[in-house]
Amino acid sequence: FSAELKSCIDAIAQAMEDDACRPSVPGVVEYLTNPPGELVTLVGQAAIHSAFLGLRRLTTGPLAGMVDAETSDVLDSESPMICIDTSLLLGADAETKDIARMCSQAWVDALLQCGDGRFRIVLNEEAWAALRNKYSAQAIDERLRMQGHWQCCSWLVFHELNDVDQMASDLQHKEIVRGIISKSPIKGIFPQNPAALALFVDFVQPNASELAIVKNLKPHHGLWRLGEEYSAVVHVEATPEQFELFDNSASRAG
Repeated sequence: FSAELKSCIDAIAQAMEDDACRPSVPGVVEYLTNPPGELVTLVGQAAIHSAFLGLRRLTTGPLAGMVDAETSDVLDSESPMICIDTSLLLGADAETKDIARMCSQAWVDALLQCGDGRFRIVLNEEAWAALRNKYSAQAIDERLRMQGHWQCCSWLVFHELNDVDQMASDLQHKEIVRGIISKSPIKGIFPQNPAALALFVDFVQPNASELAIVKNLKPHHGLWRLGEEYSAVVHVEATPEQFELFDNSASRAG
């Protein structure tokens, strides 16, 4: 964002505080349609037009209906488990998925900051999908840094470390992802594609013994690393009840 666009956003937030702008995406679009003279003087017409066009796309066309109305449901802070099902977005374009993901992350972070004293575990399945967006990665990084204050623990599931190349298109983004992995005190590494081993060494920095173990892991075995000094091989076994729940062999067979 340019300095002018950031100032424009700050001014819009202040206008909401002053009840001069409705606190919603359509309200901001309406506000920018005929902006006050002092806003034009402060940031210039170009920044206002850029903000207007960006937000207007959320209220018209294929993105309409996602964030231009009140949330249809709220997260229950007293629920023992909350699952946000994004399966309907499987065929959506990357932009739509990013918007939905940012909304769901905002819901989760608001819940974590509600101050009700509950400890919560936040599980990101397919973590690469969240981290490949730079701003989403920054939000997850903040959650990791604030987990002591917010009373939470974040679990990120990567199916392969070579997914990191897909998410990090620039050096700054890649360093954010690297920092997220390095700040995670517990890491579970399961059998990796040989092509992913170089990234495993780069991001996790294993010792020679750990690298040798990862290269030869058997199915259902993983190297669990706690902190920087302790690691152990764990054989993961599912109970019959768990296996029945998660086994999808029949569906794969057709």
